[in-house]
Amino acid sequence: MTERIQEIVSYVFRDDWLLVLTHDEAPLEFVGVQIPVGNMHLGESLEDAAVRDLREKTGLIATGQRYVGSQPYDLRPGIDQISMRYYFKLTVDEVPSVPRWRAGEGGPAGAGVGAGADVGTSEGGVSDWTCWWLPVANAHVLTAGLGALLGSAYVDLS
Repeated sequence: MTERIQEIVSYVFRDDWLLVLTHDEAPLEFVGVQIPVGNMHLGESLEDAAVRDLREKTGLIATGQRYVGSQPYDLRPGIDQISMRYYFKLTVDEVPSVPRWRAGEGGPAGAGVGAGADVGTSEGGVSDWTCWWLPVANAHVLTAGLGALLGSAYVDLS
């Protein structure tokens, strides 16, 4: 039977750049270029889940959020799952001074390990993925429908 889940999808922009993740331990051809996507904890609001997931995945702290919209995403036939995705645009005031940094949920208290640590260092522990800024004009490379509401999140930047 098809599993139905809920996911939080977060767009984070820095001018004309989009925060993306690439997994360090999985081939790009298999997992693609992603943005922060996570699940809600029991009793957690959508907004709180988006903020928490960004911190856990990247080490970045959201200082603002805007709900963009929702839509289902059918992962079949690869995974027998349909996800209801809730999209948010998150604002961050502080970003690492390096163009790419390692992060992941495997660090202390699940907080984005190594946020701010340059790729190539082991600071902060074992890395799950690399965070970096992709030009928004190239965001068509996002995998698994993650760019579905990108335009709606991006247009209000002007």
